[in-house]
Amino acid sequence: MQRRVFYTVAALNDKHVDSTILLVTHSGVMAALRSSHIGQDFGAHNISEAYPHDYVASFTMENSTITSFVEVSM
Repeated sequence: MQRRVFYTVAALNDKHVDSTILLVTHSGVMAALRSSHIGQDFGAHNISEAYPHDYVASFTMENSTITSFVEVSM
């Protein structure tokens, strides 16, 4: 699942260079992105406790790597 998330986000990023992209996702996608950025095993990430329904984060991706991940609201 994490591999599919990164493939899709990288494809969007490549198609819309220098643009801001809004992703509306379920918590699994956010967990895939955040766990990669903090170096946590995605399988060990507790999705149900980490992301409320109104969770908002901002991230930057370069060369298929999350270079920044900021939790805007929790």
